[in-house]
Parts: sequence; structure tokens; C-alpha cells
Amino acid sequence: MIIRNGILSTLRAKGRAALFTALILLMCLSLTLGAGMWAYCSAQLAQLDDNYTSIALVEYMGADYPDENASDSYARAAAAAIDHEAIAAIPGVELWEAKDSTLAYVEGFKRGGDTAFSDHAIFEFTQFTELWGKGMVSLSPEELPESYLAFSYIVPDDSFGTPAKIHTPELDTGYISFFYYSGSYYYYFNPNTGSHVECDENSLPDPYIAHKGAFIEYVNGDEKEMFLIPDLAFADGNSLYYDPYSDSYEYYGDYLQGYTAITNQTLYARDVEGFKAMIIDTNGHDFTPEKGRRYTIHGQFVTSNSAHLRFAITDFCEGCETPPWQDTKDSEADPIFYEYADYYTRANNYATVTSSADIASLEAFQQDIFRLAEGRFPAAGEKGVCLVSGDVARMMGLNIGDEIQINYFSSAADDRFDVQQSGRNAALEVVGIATMPEDYYGYVWVSEAEGAFGGDFYGYQIGRALLDNASAREAAEAMQALCPEGVRVTLFDQGYSTAAQPLETMLSTATAVTLASALGALAVVFLFAYLFVGRQRETVNVLFSLGTPVSKINLWLLSGAVLISGIATALGAWLGGMALGKIIALA
Repeated sequence: MIIRNGILSTLRAKGRAALFTALILLMCLSLTLGAGMWAYCSAQLAQLDDNYTSIALVEYMGADYPDENASDSYARAAAAAIDHEAIAAIPGVELWEAKDSTLAYVEGFKRGGDTAFSDHAIFEFTQFTELWGKGMVSLSPEELPESYLAFSYIVPDDSFGTPAKIHTPELDTGYISFFYYSGSYYYYFNPNTGSHVECDENSLPDPYIAHKGAFIEYVNGDEKEMFLIPDLAFADGNSLYYDPYSDSYEYYGDYLQGYTAITNQTLYARDVEGFKAMIIDTNGHDFTPEKGRRYTIHGQFVTSNSAHLRFAITDFCEGCETPPWQDTKDSEADPIFYEYADYYTRANNYATVTSSADIASLEAFQQDIFRLAEGRFPAAGEKGVCLVSGDVARMMGLNIGDEIQINYFSSAADDRFDVQQSGRNAALEVVGIATMPEDYYGYVWVSEAEGAFGGDFYGYQIGRALLDNASAREAAEAMQALCPEGVRVTLFDQGYSTAAQPLETMLSTATAVTLASALGALAVVFLFAYLFVGRQRETVNVLFSLGTPVSKINLWLLSGAVLISGIATALGAWLGGMALGKIIALA
């Protein structure tokens, strides 16, 4: 009875009931939409934050940038000037770590792609045969024949203007002008004007040389002498050419190009297997093999127009006194040959080992150059485990749980590929295998607990920071302000700011709408209480004087209010829920 009378009392004020029903419905609708959009945008931003990674690379912009193996003194000075603690303390920097990588030899791994010593090799050769060819052969002045015709290189590029000289035991003209005879005309090259002058026998300068067929005619005053070119030519009629820069003469003829030989044993060669026929280029070395002997030779492969490989003899190192070849038919090769064979094996098959407390956020993975194909990333502080690139796993037939042996290198300060054993070794369990992108060879990643490789700084990446996505730009700008001149900070956020900006705008709007709706609802509640409760004091006093209990009076007052607010709230929430889906779809 009390509830019914309370409801009827409220409904008798039709205008007031309708007004408050509409107000509550509207407030509930806007509150539902605002809160719904706020929850949606917050969830989407949280999902973006989970799926996106923002990093900042700190790099020195050197002459060889971005060569990661460059030895640059300016980059080293810049790296030494970085205040690591100050960068790590910047708001938004979740992790800061200096670059920590080194080269290492992974037993059983053969590296693909070009390497510093990929063309070096050491073979034992047999069956040497002289290889002759046609070309320019050099002679010193002491090796000249008694009689010759020579032309100088230091002239204008004109066949008629080449200064020439005739030398015999009886005659040495020195270099004089070159004349060409054709029919009854002579053509004289004037070096002052750079052109040819036509003249006859009466206007020829004195002395002169003229070509007429295969003859040389030398005129000195009234005396004329004729010489056949073959009589004055060296090496079956070939004329000589003089090069004043080297004070040497050359002629076109047969010369010893080198030797052909067959490999008998391979001490080291990256891509050559089995017995091979090769051309041995002496490359300026005084190497003259004896027939029937075997020679162990150190050298490099060079470009060849022949179907055979061309192998040039090279010194072990600059200034090395040990000859790069040795007769080994009756004796073992000197230990230096085996030392260099072992050195090339290690240096050509190196792997790059990088340590990090968060490997997944390294640039190679953050920029999607590598992806995790199997297993997991080594955790921060985890020892004895590693992640390997796909080419390492394929070459060595590795699976998750297998173990690899790593021998770390130490590198020369001026050449990262001049490596030596550092004495530091490790046996690591493979817990993850990455993909195998093209042109990327030999990578191993370990946690920072396995790092601290030390040694000289190479390349240009000084370090990198893992940033909070929301404040990444501000953090990167603060990092740049702390860096010395020549150092650049580059932000890589994977497009987070582009994706998050509209959501942040909508979140801001939804927050404002939600707050305004909540305040409006609070105002409606107070107004509703004042009009439906506060203005019924006389009725409440009458009920109280008649002995009506307080609980029933409260029930009488609330029944109508609950009915109106309940219906309006339910309807507003239902309409808001229906509209929210469409608004989110539009957003």
C-alpha cells in the first residue's frame, strides 16, 4: 500500500516526472557513451603499448657511417663523452645500455657473404708449366740491344708527332721529330702548334726521320742513310718505347705471365675444393719453380679472363721477411703457413655476438629485420643461453636445446677483422632461433649477464634506449640535449605516435564527456531529491503525526523516485549500449 501510494504520488506530478525521466535518461546515455569510449580507448592504447616498442638509437655521424665495423677515433671520443647515468635517469627511458658486441668464432659455422679475407688461400701446388703471353715487356737501359728504334711516351696523342730516336753503334740521334712520307709528300708534326705541316724535300727541317714503307731515312746535312726497321728493332722487328718516369724501355713481345699448376693439397681456401688447375701470378715476386717440385704458396685470387682461376702470390703481411712460398716436396711447410690457414679459418667465419638486457627491443628485431622463428629470447640476467640467427642454425643443424661452443676474439684497434683469440670461451644452450634475412650472416644474441665484452669501440652506434611509448618523443629530445656534437638521436617508435594520436584525442574527449555527465547526473540527483523529497515536508509531518513508522515514510518517498530513476537509467544505459557499438565502429 505504501509503495503504491508513493508511486501514485510521484506520477500525479506528470510534468515534473517526465522532466526528470528525460534528464536522467539523457545523463545516463551520455555517461554510458563517455565511459564506454573511455574504456575502449584506454584498452586500445594499452594494447598498442603492449604491441609497439619505442627505441632511440644514439649514433655518431662519422665519415663511414653506418659501417658497424669502422675504426673511427672521433666516434670513440664521442662514445667516451656520453653521460650514461644522466641518459638513464631521463623520464620515459625504461632501459639504457651502451653497445656491447664482439666478434667470435663459432665452431662448425661457415659464414656466407663477403668477408675481409674471403679471397685469401694457401695451397700446395705441383706440375708447374711456364705460361707465356703477348704484351709490353719492360727493359732497363742496361738491357737494351746494340741497335734499336725508340719512341717516347711523353708526346701529344698523335701518331705523326711521336718523337723518335735511332741508336746504332755508329749513330745515336737523340730524340728528334717524326716525319711521315706518303707518295711525294712529307708530313711534319709541329709540337708548338699541335698540328701537321705538309712539306716537300726542299723544305724538310734538318735533321729529320721519315717513315717510308719499312725504311727509316736519317738525314744529316747532305748525308742520307737508310735503315730497315727490322735491322734496328728489338725482338723480331718490334720497336721500343721509352718511359722517362720509370727510366725504362718497353717492347711488345712474348713475356712470362706466370705458371700453370695443379693444387696438390689445400691448407686453406674458402670456396675452392678438390684438385684445381690454376694460373700462378708471381705478382712481382722472384718465384721460379723447378720442374718436378711441389711448392706451398700463400696468395689471393684475382680477376682472370681465363677459364682457370688466377692465384697471385702475396706476402703474409706488410714487411714480412718470410717468403710466401716454400718448396715442400721433401719437407713440411713452415708453421707460418698453418698459422695463417688457421687465422683465415677463424677470421672468415666469424659471428657477431651482441648482448642486451632486452634482446627483443634491439634495432634488428624492433625494425623487423630479424624475427623470432622458434623458441624464446634469453631473459635479462640469464646466463649460459643464446639466440642464434637462422643461417647459423641451418649451417650447424641446430635445434632448440642444442649447445654451441663460442671462442671470443680480440680485435686490433685499427682493424676489427685483425682478430686474435681472446682466451674467453663459452658453451651456450640455444633457446631461440631467429629468421634468416638475406645478406645478414652469423649473429648470436646473449643476455647482458653474458656480455661485458670490452675492447675497443667500433662502428657508430654508441647505445640505445628503450622508451615509454607515450613519452618517447620527449625522452628522445632530452637525450639529444645531453649528447656531444656529432651525435644524433634517432627515434624508432614503429608508428606508435601515428596510431595512438587519434585514440588519445578520443580518450581526451571521452574523459571530458564522462566527467561532465557525472557532474550533470549529480546535479540531477540533488534537484530530484529537492523536488521529490524536500518539498513534501508537510505530507511527511502528517504521516509522522498519524504514527506512520519512519521506515514506511522512507519507503513511500523512495518508491516513486526509484521507479522514475530506474526506468530512465535502464533505458539510457540500453540506448547508450546500442549507440556505443556504432560510435566505436565509426571511430
